[in-house]
Amino acid sequence: MSSPTRSPPIISPPPPEAPKESAVVRLFITPITFISFLLSLALIDSNNHHLRTHSHSPSRPPPSTFLGRLQQFFHSLIFKKVEESPYAYVKSPDAKEGERARSGTRQGKEGEKEPWHWHTKQRHLMKAEMDDAFKVRKWVLVFMALLGLGMAIGGTVVVRWCLWFWRNWGR
Repeated sequence: MSSPTRSPPIISPPPPEAPKESAVVRLFITPITFISFLLSLALIDSNNHHLRTHSHSPSRPPPSTFLGRLQQFFHSLIFKKVEESPYAYVKSPDAKEGERARSGTRQGKEGEKEPWHWHTKQRHLMKAEMDDAFKVRKWVLVFMALLGLGMAIGGTVVVRWCLWFWRNWGR
C-alpha cells in the first residue's frame, strides 16, 4: 500500500516592509496631526456640552457682556443651529419598539421624540464625536497654520523692533 504523496508546504513570500518614516514626518507632521485631532475633538465636545446644557435648561436671555456676545458670535460662525439632538442619527434599540407601538392600535403623542442621553449611548456617541472631529480637523489645521504664521510674523516684528530700539538707545 502506497502512502499519498505530500506536496511541499507553500511558503508565502515575506510581506514587503513598510516604508520608513522620515525624521520630518516623525518630528513635525505627526505631532501636528495629533494635536489638531485633539483640538477638533475638544471643539466638538465643547459644542455638544453647550447643546446638552441649553437643551435641558429654560430659555436664557441673550448674553449681556461683551465676552458673552463674542463667544456667542464665534459659536454661531463655527456651528450651525441644531433643532434636535446633535446625534439624531444614533438610534437606540428601543426606538424600533416605540415606533411599532405607536403605529399599532395605541396612538403616541404627535411630535414625541426620543430623548438622547449621553450615559445610555456612550459607544455610539463616541464614534459620532470622533467622526465629527475628523470632519472638522482640516479646518483646525488651517487655523493652526494661520495662527503659526501670525505668531511668526508677530515675533519677527517684535524682534526687529527690539533690535532697532537697542541700536538707537544711546543716540
